[in-house]
Amino acid sequence: MDDLKAAFAVIGDEAKTQATRYSPRSSGRLIQTVKVSKSKNRVNVKAGSARIPYAGVQNYGDPKRNISAVRFMQRADSAVRPMVIPTLERELSALIEKQGL
Repeated sequence: MDDLKAAFAVIGDEAKTQATRYSPRSSGRLIQTVKVSKSKNRVNVKAGSARIPYAGVQNYGDPKRNISAVRFMQRADSAVRPMVIPTLERELSALIEKQGL
C-alpha cells in the first residue's frame, strides 16, 4: 500500500484544485484553507479552520440565515470521481509490471 501513495497524491492534488475552483470567492480566505491530507490508503480534502469557521455553512447552507448551499466540496468530489479508478488502475499496473508479476 505504501507504493500507492503517489496515486493518492495525484488524486488529492486534483481534488484540491477542484475544491478551490468551486469554492466561494468573496474574500478568497476560504480557498486558502483547502488542504489535502494524504495517507497510504486514502486522501482527505478539508476546507475551513478555526479562523475560517464558515466553510461548513458555505458548503451546506444555513436556512436560518438565508444562506444557500454552494456544495463546493461535493462538486469537487463529482469532478474528481471519474479519474480515481483509472489512476489507481494505472498505478497498480505499473507496480505489477515493476515487480515482474
